[in-house]
Amino acid sequence: TDLVTCPSKTWAVTYDDGPKDFTPQYLNLLSNTSTTATFFVLGSNVVNNPEWARNLKAAYDAGHQIGLHSWTHRRLTNESTEQVIAEFIWNALAVKQVINKVPRYIRPPYGDTNDRVRAIFGAFGFKQVIWS
Repeated sequence: TDLVTCPSKTWAVTYDDGPKDFTPQYLNLLSNTSTTATFFVLGSNVVNNPEWARNLKAAYDAGHQIGLHSWTHRRLTNESTEQVIAEFIWNALAVKQVINKVPRYIRPPYGDTNDRVRAIFGAFGFKQVIWS
């Protein structure tokens, strides 16, 4: 089962495709409003840019939840099972190197999912989060 909605009278703030250069501005805004968010991050951004990796660590240290968003931001329903697994295992390893934890939540790029992709995530203990 996907996570799609929040409990009654609540809402969730989420950011996809980071970390990026503007992550510190988001963190300042969230801090100023006493708000926490979930950052769904790309593994390639974490590995290829040390500054963005520091931004990820800052988000985690500030109490925000970190989720996975794939390695390369591909449409997963078009990929083989092996490629879907690789997208998220590499993503998880990159994030773990920075925050010393493997996130359990995944948001597929573009919200592109189906029963096969969902089953792959579930087999690895990940929970899929979709927006509404």
